[in-house]
Amino acid sequence: VASADATHLTNVFGGVMNTIGSFDGNRRRVTLALSLSACENRENWEQLFQTALSELFANDIHLLISDRDKGLIAADEVLPNCVHSFCAVHIARNLGLANNAGYHDITGLARAATIDEYEDRLRLLGEKYGKSKPNLVTQLEELSTKFCTCKLLMNEGTNVSLPFETNFGVTSNNISEQENSALGEVRSLPYTAAILEFLSRMETLMQERR
Repeated sequence: VASADATHLTNVFGGVMNTIGSFDGNRRRVTLALSLSACENRENWEQLFQTALSELFANDIHLLISDRDKGLIAADEVLPNCVHSFCAVHIARNLGLANNAGYHDITGLARAATIDEYEDRLRLLGEKYGKSKPNLVTQLEELSTKFCTCKLLMNEGTNVSLPFETNFGVTSNNISEQENSALGEVRSLPYTAAILEFLSRMETLMQERR
């Protein structure tokens, strides 16, 4: 499982830092690749994916989770052997469920391991939010093949569901969000200093198993 996201830099030069993160076998967070660019767009993500694919992933990424940024759609073409999933938390926000209950409901739907479980959870969501959000079930059904565990591979043109173990229950891009959080005042540093300090912080987090 890998997660991709970008964060804006606040130094005098501006720009963004694009990062791809994951977990190792001991569930410690690791940064797999990063780049600096003037903005977050398809071209810059495509370049990073191509570099990461050839140098690091060796065609072995099983699942990439992102926040649905248009630039990250490049993953669908650059990583053909990778299933691209959208972050359930971002979907909840976009659907107007930006609270703990909403996050819990949508991530619960995303974690459904079977079609029967998915349909049961979807029905309960319809009953819970039907009056306040009458289109919610339809919207979730349209998005389901891009974020629900049991339906991800159906979007790839197969009838085989993605095994639950493939994403280890990860349904959000919190890996990247935590990397962004770790940056803090690093965003204001010059580029070289920002990269060195960021990698140092991520190494510390990895050693602390956070």
